[in-house]
Amino acid sequence: MLRKKKPMKIEIKHDTNMPIYIQLYEQIKEQIIYGKLKSGDKIPSYRELAKQCDVSMITVITAYKRLSEDKLIVKSQTGCFVSEIAGTIAAEYHLRKIEDNLKDVILSAKTIDIGIEELHTLMNELWHEYITSL
Repeated sequence: MLRKKKPMKIEIKHDTNMPIYIQLYEQIKEQIIYGKLKSGDKIPSYRELAKQCDVSMITVITAYKRLSEDKLIVKSQTGCFVSEIAGTIAAEYHLRKIEDNLKDVILSAKTIDIGIEELHTLMNELWHEYITSL
């Protein structure tokens, strides 16, 4: 399902060594990963984003090429869109992040001799406490 064009907030920092195309790539990727841009959302054309960010079209093309290679966006005759599999890619990213955080939790628990049952109880309590606060 294709949706209307979504505005993208992009902040270019000229006082860094990070190339501008990488800044564009990272900020657009982050908006996809964190759900600000969703599958089917239309994103600005090369020309529109270049004008918005006051950068060259080649810079935008390079950033979009990387996003396309990562299967986060697709280009069609009607423009550039967040890919249909972007949601799956975002979910995989968050799952890896959860796994990494849980490894840290397990290591900390092991350091102070907390077993799996106690850790499970603590996790369950925190889960319910947090869910009810939303």
